[in-house]
Amino acid sequence: MVLACDQFSGSTLKYAQDHGYCPTVKVGTITPQFVQSYNCGSSYIYIFNRGLRGYAYVDYGFSSSLGIVTSRRIDVAVAAIAAWTDASLMWSTTYDSGRRFAGYTGTGWQSASFSGTVWLVWGGWCTIPLGTDSAYL
Repeated sequence: MVLACDQFSGSTLKYAQDHGYCPTVKVGTITPQFVQSYNCGSSYIYIFNRGLRGYAYVDYGFSSSLGIVTSRRIDVAVAAIAAWTDASLMWSTTYDSGRRFAGYTGTGWQSASFSGTVWLVWGGWCTIPLGTDSAYL
């Protein structure tokens, strides 16, 4: 089962975010369109154009429900134009990539995907299963 964070609103969304069931999006930022939740936490990815047709941006991240994340390795691919690895040390239970410019895709239906691994302070690790979001850019 996957929690439908992208379909929640109002008090339901607030409750889910307050309890760490859904990622908390900062005021004034985009709303994740693909969210998956498992026993280790949740992750999300969103592809969008910021008003300029054909220019792809992505926002992705995760929230750990099992403790502090000490490092991450996330592999991201956007359409056929860009791919990168987001790997770094960290000390938090949440991560948000921010609005990252991926490149010019041309207009049309495009997709972004990601997967990865995060390592926890107590020695365990969690995998982020493949997640994909699509939009007309």
